[in-house]
Amino acid sequence: MIYDMIYLLWFFVSTDGRKNMATTTETKFRKFMELVKLAVAIRDSDASWGFKYDTIFSDEVSMKIAKIGMTPNYCDPDASSENDVRAFVGALEEKAKNIRAVLDKLDEKEVQD
Repeated sequence: MIYDMIYLLWFFVSTDGRKNMATTTETKFRKFMELVKLAVAIRDSDASWGFKYDTIFSDEVSMKIAKIGMTPNYCDPDASSENDVRAFVGALEEKAKNIRAVLDKLDEKEVQD
């Protein structure tokens, strides 16, 4: 409990706590968007579906997305590598649309400031 209080004190004393929180969230969103681009490129490539599955559901894509807390909710058809990849990447694209709207607003606000 004392450590939580010390952290909160440090957080708000350091420059501007609210700005730091927004920057951290924005950084997560931008990292997520990079990973979505990678997942879409893998899905749309001429590689085999087995390779696509192994690459997307690895430390390179899905685990990085999980580590930043951005894993989308999706229905895993568990039918084939192709269906699993299409379902996961489709859910990433859907989540990315919403995040893109937020990032666009942030970028717009920076231009106005």
